[in-house]
Amino acid sequence: MVMDSSFRSSDEYSRTVAAIGSAVGQGDLRRAYELANWAIGQGMEGRVIYNARALAYQASGRFNEAIIDFRRALKYSPNDAAIHAAIGSTYTVQNNFPEAIRAFDLAIAQNPN
Repeated sequence: MVMDSSFRSSDEYSRTVAAIGSAVGQGDLRRAYELANWAIGQGMEGRVIYNARALAYQASGRFNEAIIDFRRALKYSPNDAAIHAAIGSTYTVQNNFPEAIRAFDLAIAQNPN
C-alpha cells in the first residue's frame, strides 16, 4: 500500500484509515475527529486522512470545515473526481450554487463517464 505521506508503518496507517471510516459509518463522529486529528498529529497527513475527516465534518453539518479538509485532500490528489463532487455536494447544502457548479464541473472534467 502506498501511503499519502511517509510514516513509520503502513499497517498502522491502514488500521487508522479503517478505524476512521468505521467511526464515520457508525455515526461516531467524535471518534472519527479524534482519530483523524491524532493521525494528522502523527504525520499521517494525506488525501485519505483529510477526506475521512472532511466526511465526518460534512456528516455533522460542519460544512465550512468539510470544504477546508476536502481542499487539503485535493492537494494530494488534485484530479480526484469524488472529492470534487463531495465539495460540490457540500456547497449545494449551503445553497452556494455557483461554487457547487464549479466543483461539479471539475468532477465531471476528471471523470466524464
